[in-house]
Amino acid sequence: MKFLPADIILDINERHDPYSVIKRWVLGNPFEHVRMFYGSGIASTEIPLFYESVGRGVILTQAHDFIGKKVAVMRLDVGYQEAIPDIIGNAFHIATQIQSKYDYMCVPGIIIPRLICEKLGIPLPLKYQRNPLMVCSEAVAEPFWRAGVPILPQDIVPLPGDFFTSPILHLVEYAPISKDWL
Repeated sequence: MKFLPADIILDINERHDPYSVIKRWVLGNPFEHVRMFYGSGIASTEIPLFYESVGRGVILTQAHDFIGKKVAVMRLDVGYQEAIPDIIGNAFHIATQIQSKYDYMCVPGIIIPRLICEKLGIPLPLKYQRNPLMVCSEAVAEPFWRAGVPILPQDIVPLPGDFFTSPILHLVEYAPISKDWL
């Protein structure tokens, strides 16, 4: 197993504390965060990087910091591989824009209502609109959408688990990140 640019990495929550158990039940799956493998070689270095949105906003982070973290790795199907350079270029553009901050208000305003509606089996009354502020799943989906790759529907805010069921992604690994993957 080796990471390839545009691989989707889903963090797996297997903790047993009450908050984690409730979070898994509400989400309906164990995936609590999503990031994308950006690649290496930026600024004349060979440092492998992840692209993600965290409290500091959309950023590139060192992949080595996540060695040992249990993840599911999803990869684009063969028919979409030619879009990877555009996806990576879009990710770089988003991560270097000052307005690409974390969207804290999306959680209570859109994500929690989506989860409640899904649990109750009722249609979502809110209309999702994309903007430069992004939670982790929006940040990962956006470079694909900009490249014309239909990774997820664009009419609802994506959640990390949505990537696991994307029709154009397939699972390549479900294990702790190894140094050898980088």
